[in-house]
Amino acid sequence: MIKSLVCVGFAAFTLSGVAFAADLPARNGPPVPPPVLASCLENNTLATDVFGFTVGSDVTDVGAWGGTLTANGNFTARGQRLTGVTGVAQVATGLFRCFEVGPYAYLNGTSAKDKAGISGNSSFYGGGVEFKYKVLGRDVHGVGATLDLDLSGNGNRFSGLLGAGNDSAFNVAARLFLDRELVKDKLYGAINLEHISTYSSRTGVLVDGSQFNIRAAVSAKVLPNFFVGAEAWYSRTYLGAGYRTYLGDGFFIGPNALWAINDKWTLNAAYQVQVAGKLRLAPGNLNLAHYNQHYARIKLGYAF
Repeated sequence: MIKSLVCVGFAAFTLSGVAFAADLPARNGPPVPPPVLASCLENNTLATDVFGFTVGSDVTDVGAWGGTLTANGNFTARGQRLTGVTGVAQVATGLFRCFEVGPYAYLNGTSAKDKAGISGNSSFYGGGVEFKYKVLGRDVHGVGATLDLDLSGNGNRFSGLLGAGNDSAFNVAARLFLDRELVKDKLYGAINLEHISTYSSRTGVLVDGSQFNIRAAVSAKVLPNFFVGAEAWYSRTYLGAGYRTYLGDGFFIGPNALWAINDKWTLNAAYQVQVAGKLRLAPGNLNLAHYNQHYARIKLGYAF
């Protein structure tokens, strides 16, 4: 049965100073210092979900609040029947210029059944906090860049052929979000680099693992309030929090879309399918031990 590694991170947003005519010095007076430009300021802001599962660099403004409700679904049809659904609720605010914090909570339920008819169930629940700091803005530097740190913990209940029990995990995710305007006000691209370390305990046995992910996406504005795009995801899974032993990889592709309903609400939908993968020392062209075959998401966002 597949256990997902939980991933999350830290980023931010900012303001810039503006010089007004009334602030100009009198003749022979001291020179006025140039206005402070915040490197994370964006005149043309983008919803962070405009790229689907890939995350954009924009962050919440200072003192502003936003909230999201996300429904994630995953299922596998080859070799076994596995279905999982995860609900995530998150709020975020800009604490100061270029820095955002976003606590969240989640709940998951998963059921699986193999070809022999053996079934099992699991559920996990937990929460965490995500910190974002935006270091580069598209308007100033041509490329938006945000550093992201996510700390989370979860408990897991499981039952099946090997019996029933509980375990727990602590997860650390570090990310770099990059995005760029490729065609002015028409086409945007993004790249995410992500490292995840997981420390889990089952019946007193400690196990650590890690995952490295690369995501890339493009999104086109087809209407003033509607974007469509495509993205790819490559992932490698390891035993050991520091990439000690390679276990397998997976490659995924899929479409995404975002509807900016109004200046407060956004709705994002994304889907990805595993098109290639390898489980170490095992035959086959998919890795269904560490990943699911299909991933889907619907995410509703609101700006307070």
